[in-house]
Amino acid sequence: GDDTVRLDVELDNVYIAASHEMDAGDDNTDASSKNDGIDGEYYDVFVSTDIADLTLAAAYQLNNPAGSADSRDTYGVSASYDFGFMNLAADYSLTDDNNTDVETEQYNVAAVFGVASTTDVAVGMGNKDSDATGYDDITEWYANVTYKFPQAKNVRVFAEVADSDWEDNGEDVDMGMLAGLRVKF
Repeated sequence: GDDTVRLDVELDNVYIAASHEMDAGDDNTDASSKNDGIDGEYYDVFVSTDIADLTLAAAYQLNNPAGSADSRDTYGVSASYDFGFMNLAADYSLTDDNNTDVETEQYNVAAVFGVASTTDVAVGMGNKDSDATGYDDITEWYANVTYKFPQAKNVRVFAEVADSDWEDNGEDVDMGMLAGLRVKF
C-alpha cells in the first residue's frame, strides 16, 4: 500500500511483522482511469518461530475494502522442515468474507530440492475451495528451476510452468509458463 505503517521485530527464536494500511480511497477522479487496487484499510500480523530444522508460522489479516461496512478476515498457518536434501513446506488459510458470507479455504504443499550447488528445483500443488460460484475445488500445480551464477551470487535465472483444473466458462484454462532474470542490489 501507499500509506502503510510496518513494524518488524526479530527476537532470539521468534519473528513478528505487523502492518497497517491506513484507510484511503483511490485518488483517480477520471472514470476511464484504472483503480490502483489498494483502496481500503488493512491490518496484518505474521509470527514465525524456528525449532531446530522446523519453521512454524501463523498469520492474520483484516481487510476493510473502501466503501464497505463489512470486512474479510484471513487466518493462515504454515510449517516447513529442512531435511537437508530438500525443504518441505505446507500451508493452510481460510478467508471469511463478512459481506457475502463466502468462505474460501486454500492449502499448498511444496518441496525444494538442491540438484546442484547452483541449481534448485521446486514442485508444488495447491487446492482452493470457495463458496463462490465457479471456484470450488480447484487444484493447481507448478514446477520451477532456479540457477544461481557461481561468479555472480546476486544474479539468478529461473523458469516455471504451472497449470490448474480450473475451467473458465466451461473451457480449461491454459497452462502458464514463465522465465526471468533476478538481479539483487
